[in-house]
Amino acid sequence: MRPIAIHVLLFSLLLCSCKKNSKSIPDKYISIDSTINMTMQETLASSYMERHLQLKFATDRLYNCGDTIVYTFSRTGDTFNIIFSSVLEPGACLTRAAGATANGLASLDFGNLSNGTYYINITNRVQNPCTLTVDSGEYIFTRGNTNGLSHTMDTLIRVADNVIWGYLGTNSSNNAWIIPAFIDSLMGHGAQSIPIVPGNNFAYNYYLVDSQICTRHAFDGYYYSKSFVYHYSGDFSPILNLIQSFKGQSQNSVVFNVANDKGQYGD
Repeated sequence: MRPIAIHVLLFSLLLCSCKKNSKSIPDKYISIDSTINMTMQETLASSYMERHLQLKFATDRLYNCGDTIVYTFSRTGDTFNIIFSSVLEPGACLTRAAGATANGLASLDFGNLSNGTYYINITNRVQNPCTLTVDSGEYIFTRGNTNGLSHTMDTLIRVADNVIWGYLGTNSSNNAWIIPAFIDSLMGHGAQSIPIVPGNNFAYNYYLVDSQICTRHAFDGYYYSKSFVYHYSGDFSPILNLIQSFKGQSQNSVVFNVANDKGQYGD
């Protein structure tokens, strides 16, 4: 028992020493000397049953043990003000000794915006006056200048109302029949095909509709697979029951990944 007690004592002393050392190193706030890149994302959450627009920001530069951009975010009427001030490097940095670096990151939730035009002032050392136009089909972002700010997309196509999408996959040839059978049952519950216009690409944050239909979260590796996007205005509960029924018949050898525009999800 004595060696165990000694080990516990040594561990306790080491833990106290670590805590003492971490407290002795203050947090650092490093001035941002980097362009900040912005992307748009429409989030769906069943908890509030509505769409939220998020703007995600990341520095081009990697910072030592710092991945949080410090900012202020405010709204007055149709005008938003975002001021980036620094990147936080925490004093208690567990990976500092390994020389870990990371992009500074920030994610801002703009909530459920009504259709209209909004003004967004984004300051990274210099103010960038921007506009955001919102309608039922898309978000359009326009940047006033290029002072310390870049963005990867001008337009984000919104997820349409009453849409269901997902994918199914299996490596079991014995249960490959489950995939078309599930799709048939989905159609039987009211799902309808989305018309595809040749030559037009519609890039959504969650799925892509072009000459083929695929889901953003689908992944390779299944011998038998199927992605789908359909119009569906019915309740999601019968779809969850369908999934459970077919999973039982396949003895869980088929992967289901199904979601809708209201943020509901089934697997």
